[in-house]
Amino acid sequence: MYTTVCPMPYRQSVRLPVVYLPTLPSIIRFLLLIFLFILSPSLALAQVLRGRVVDAERPETPLVGAAIRGQGAVTDSAGYFAVQLGQPVSYIQVSHLGYRTQRVPITTETPTTLTVALEATTIQVLDEVTVSSKYYRQYATNTISSALRLRTPLINLSQNIQTITPEQIFDQGSFNMTDNVSRNISGVIRQEVSNNLGPYLFMRGGQIAALRNGVDLAPIYRGPQPEDASIIDRVEFVKGPSLFMNNIGDPAGSFNVVTKQPTGAPRRTLTAMFGSFDFYRLAADFDGQLDKKGKLLYRLNAMGMGMSTNSFVKFDYNRRFLIAPVLRYHVSGRTYVSAEYTYQQFRYGLSSPIVDSPGVDSPGVDSPGVDSPGVDSPGGFGSLPVDFAIAEPSLNPYHVSDHTGFLTFSHQFNSNWQLTIRGAFMRNDNEGAYMWVTGVNTAAPTILLRNPKYDLNRTDVFSQQAFVNGSVVTGTIRHQVLAGTDLNQKRFRADSYVQYDTYVDAGGKTQLKYYPLDVNNPVYGAEIPNYHIPGGLINRGFSSWVISIFRSWSFT
Repeated sequence: MYTTVCPMPYRQSVRLPVVYLPTLPSIIRFLLLIFLFILSPSLALAQVLRGRVVDAERPETPLVGAAIRGQGAVTDSAGYFAVQLGQPVSYIQVSHLGYRTQRVPITTETPTTLTVALEATTIQVLDEVTVSSKYYRQYATNTISSALRLRTPLINLSQNIQTITPEQIFDQGSFNMTDNVSRNISGVIRQEVSNNLGPYLFMRGGQIAALRNGVDLAPIYRGPQPEDASIIDRVEFVKGPSLFMNNIGDPAGSFNVVTKQPTGAPRRTLTAMFGSFDFYRLAADFDGQLDKKGKLLYRLNAMGMGMSTNSFVKFDYNRRFLIAPVLRYHVSGRTYVSAEYTYQQFRYGLSSPIVDSPGVDSPGVDSPGVDSPGVDSPGGFGSLPVDFAIAEPSLNPYHVSDHTGFLTFSHQFNSNWQLTIRGAFMRNDNEGAYMWVTGVNTAAPTILLRNPKYDLNRTDVFSQQAFVNGSVVTGTIRHQVLAGTDLNQKRFRADSYVQYDTYVDAGGKTQLKYYPLDVNNPVYGAEIPNYHIPGGLINRGFSSWVISIFRSWSFT
């Protein structure tokens, strides 16, 4: 028998050092010391520099808005500033418009409050500032069309000219001049009545002249017909007098619609627009060459707006058709001849849903015995529904046909001189009937007394212009020379505001036949007789002729 004996494990005593654990307040004090040690250089550098900027010649005059460059500080209304220097600097720069920029050294001996005196200067050129963004398209342009007869870049002109580009018109979804085009220009307002008869743009206290391709096509009475976006290449608004570059204009300004011209580059574009109230619109743009040598170019634009395009206003609709071919033949590299024709046809309901307050004697609105297109509302201005109308669906649409044409000859003598001769014509016919609120119903102010009126208008405009522009150099100065003449013949024939719906009363007097309409409970459906003048304007209406001749000479 065997017995196993297990030895006991050997134990050695080791003496360990004694470590005392710090208390919580000691830890906090330790961390605070480390934080202050790290922060102490920054605190030493973050000194506050205060000062005041004044005029050197008049130290009692503070300079308000002086800039401390690189520090993001400007002086207050008393000329004082305060900047926090987060890192060591050797100087600061102080600038103010009309004063010479001054560099102020900063040393250890510089007082924390100092005075900076700037010297006035008459020579100070501001740097060009360009604002850009990757999220928005660039609409600005630095050029103007040749129709304005100037070769100077837009940024170098003293005249205030603003341009609306075709990209801007397309992106905004505008479809004619009375839509959103004019709202892109500051200071321009548009008369909201009879939008289909003309843009009627006002600026600087007056109605501005309407030009197309630099030619005055504004008729005597109404118009010109609003240009459709499908033919607009750009729109140029000239603010203020501009007779030095255009013979015809208004002291308030003018706007020039530049139509699309052939470029020779092959292009086929179809555009469709759809919207509320059964709105749809199709446009086509074709551009290219008709021969292999590239001398004969063409541009064709066409547009149609649907037969069922309505509006938020009752019985208001709009049907449009347009076709605009352009041909350009390059006789040589310096000479070309172009011919352009545009035909527009409109059919729409002409109405004037203006809301006025009853019982208020406004000139031409609620004065007894004075005709007015206004609508009397018992609740005051704007109290009627937005779709309220005084028209009737039984009335035939207002018909408008507009023909315009241009014939242009251009020859470039050399790189400095160019001759341009252009002739244009326009014929506009419009005919239709519309409802009109005649007088005031004093017995029942909420009952409108409507009566149909009839218009038949024809406008003819013939314009010719010839101008030469170029430049000459005398020493180190380059002069721009412009000389030209414009000739206009305008004729207007009309038989307007015909009160054809009448009857003879018992006393033998002719009276208007009224179609009452209650603004509180409008009921439509009255059968309104339509009308057409027998023989047209041959033996009726009035005629007016205006012939104008303008000559200009400009040397800058």
